[in-house]
Amino acid sequence: MALTTSLGIAVAAAVAFPVAWAGWRRPSWLTRLLQACGSLPIMLPQVVLALVFMVFWSKLGLAGHVASTVISHAVVFAAIPLAFISLGFRSVDRQLVEAATTLGATGSDVLRTVVLPIVMPYVCSGFVFVFVSSLNEYIFSGGISGGDITHQGIQQPADGVPAYDVCQRGAVPAGGYPGV
Repeated sequence: MALTTSLGIAVAAAVAFPVAWAGWRRPSWLTRLLQACGSLPIMLPQVVLALVFMVFWSKLGLAGHVASTVISHAVVFAAIPLAFISLGFRSVDRQLVEAATTLGATGSDVLRTVVLPIVMPYVCSGFVFVFVSSLNEYIFSGGISGGDITHQGIQQPADGVPAYDVCQRGAVPAGGYPGV
């Protein structure tokens, strides 16, 4: 599941960067529409999104597949790095870009030497924020996968008594706690 979460985060960041860059480089109605669509998942409750994705993937016959979970994570979490990266691009002074271009830098040189050093802290912040948020998404992943993908943190122990129930009752499972 860690691989699924990591892939979802990577895809989310990989999708968010070009959308934010296009919106900053050439603002148009299309880039504004892409940014609005990219921000939409953060406005909806994630339980609703999980149900929507579960129905969608079930209709396609892909419920429970790792690829469907990765894509769903990427769609939901793309809004967070999109917001951070867009803010980073807005912080770039256009006069710096103009000065670099005037001095003979190509578009890729400007992106690599002027824009990326300014935007990279925003990219990293968005990446970390998505990572932390995605660690907390047991319900989301479980809803999308239909319960076929088991999370390490919520597996039933061998004795069949959930650890949280054992802790609430104050009992110790036979044989003690694993790893203690």
